Amino acid sequence: SHEGPTKWAIATAAARGWRCVALNLRGCGGAALASPKVYCAASSSDVRAAVDACHALYPAAPILLSAYSLGTYIVGTYLAEEDCKPGGAARRNVAGAVLTSCPMDPHTSHAGLNRVPGLVYNGAITAELRRYYRKHADVVGHVGGKGFSAKLIRDFERELIVATHG
Repeated sequence: SHEGPTKWAIATAAARGWRCVALNLRGCGGAALASPKVYCAASSSDVRAAVDACHALYPAAPILLSAYSLGTYIVGTYLAEEDCKPGGAARRNVAGAVLTSCPMDPHTSHAGLNRVPGLVYNGAITAELRRYYRKHADVVGHVGGKGFSAKLIRDFERELIVATHG
């Protein structure tokens, strides 16, 4: 929720009188990590919890979801999962979604990060993921241990995400 497009969308919507809620992924955007379960782009559980909480507070209010970059994959996953249920996302008054800078094919994009020239970007992302782990090591300490030193995104996924999400 700290990205420019998100801040712009919230400011614009709030100026029009809409209630706005921003979701930070687990342990991101200054949010503390409250459990050893780290954020995972393949899991929509946090989006589901946020939508359910908003719907519980304001049951008649329509909900418009908006996401940027990797968040679009998470919101898209939520919508796809909910669409398989009776009533779909509409049962929680989700009226629509705006997905900005969406990876059109996340699996191909991810595979591209493991080939030159994607390896440079992969390394930069992994460096941020290592910082994320070090920041939250006291909560996630049993995973990875002192030797945690992922070199690529797939290492981070194998050593941390799979261990905390199963």
